[in-house]
This record gives sequence, structure tokens and C-alpha cells, in this order.
Amino acid sequence: MDKKSKILIWVFAAFVALSASFAFYRFIVLQDFPIHTDEEAFIESL
Repeated sequence: MDKKSKILIWVFAAFVALSASFAFYRFIVLQDFPIHTDEEAFIESL
């Protein structure tokens, strides 16, 4: 591959990585997604 192709691939890979991290930040962090579980509610449901 020539130099322009390598640069294009690196720019595309960086764009994909930034898009994925921004989507993770927007959906998980900003919406305060509950990752932990409530043990008391779990015991009551049994």
C-alpha cells in the first residue's frame, strides 16, 4: 500500500473508534444507565 492509503485507513479507524466511544458515553453515562443491581428488590421478587 502507498502512504495515502495507510493514512486513509488510520483516519477511518480513528473515526470509528471515536464514534463508538461517543455512543457509549451518550447512552451509558448521560442516561445514567443502572449497572448495579438492587439486592433487596431481587430478594422480594423470589
